[in-house]
Amino acid sequence: MYEGRPLTTDTFNRRLKKYCNEIGITYLPSHKIRFTGASMLYGAGVKPINIQPLPGHSTLTMTEHYIGQRVTERDTSQMARVLA
Repeated sequence: MYEGRPLTTDTFNRRLKKYCNEIGITYLPSHKIRFTGASMLYGAGVKPINIQPLPGHSTLTMTEHYIGQRVTERDTSQMARVLA
């Protein structure tokens, strides 16, 4: 949100890229972060129905699509560093 309005995806990703560059970490677009986060939660044993609202999915099918994809070790290690 900025001044009470939601940011567009492009605006959010531009800012995210800028902040990643400033702190010296690899930039991942918001879609990749949502995808990786959902996959990591599933890998940690969280049920898909409990993951569904976090990335804002309106259906469980969409969440299952996300968590059914393979995430590379690089993605999970990068995300773990950011979350630490």
